[in-house]
Amino acid sequence: MFSGINFIKDRQKFLVKEREKDKKALLFSSILFGVIICLFFITIGLNFWVVRQVKQLKTTQAQLDRLIAENQAVELEYAVLVDKLKIISLLFGSRKQKQEALNYFSNLFDKEVVVSGIKYAESEGQESLSFSLKVPSVFHLEKVLDHLDSDEVNRRFNQVKKHGLSRNSEGNYTVKVAVVLGSKNQAN
Repeated sequence: MFSGINFIKDRQKFLVKEREKDKKALLFSSILFGVIICLFFITIGLNFWVVRQVKQLKTTQAQLDRLIAENQAVELEYAVLVDKLKIISLLFGSRKQKQEALNYFSNLFDKEVVVSGIKYAESEGQESLSFSLKVPSVFHLEKVLDHLDSDEVNRRFNQVKKHGLSRNSEGNYTVKVAVVLGSKNQAN
């Protein structure tokens, strides 16, 4: 009559299945715990590495800041030197232009014509040269005025103005000339 019911046998099957489930759960949780521990140690290791890199970068930055501060005076001296050299080159450039203009006008006229009273001026970025020409006779004066009005002179200089023509008691003529330095091509 009770031959079909066996509780102990069913209970043992149930316990065996539960043990298998528990073993799987223990294995899974052990693996999960191992992975978490590995991630923890990797994170700690990365943290130490990052902290060390940051310290090295801060040390390097401090050294570079110190180097920049030390070289700041040298850089300032260099910048001042460059500015001085630019100014000197501009001065020598305008000096050369004045010298060339004076040489040109000295060689343009006869030896009897004397260049004197040389003045240099600069206004609004335009350089000008003023001088007087002492001419011994009216014939030389005519040649001088023709030279000053020539195409060559007008091509070479922006502007040539003649003014203040006078004659002294000895018969010598004086003409004042104002020249704007630089060729017409440079002005345009």
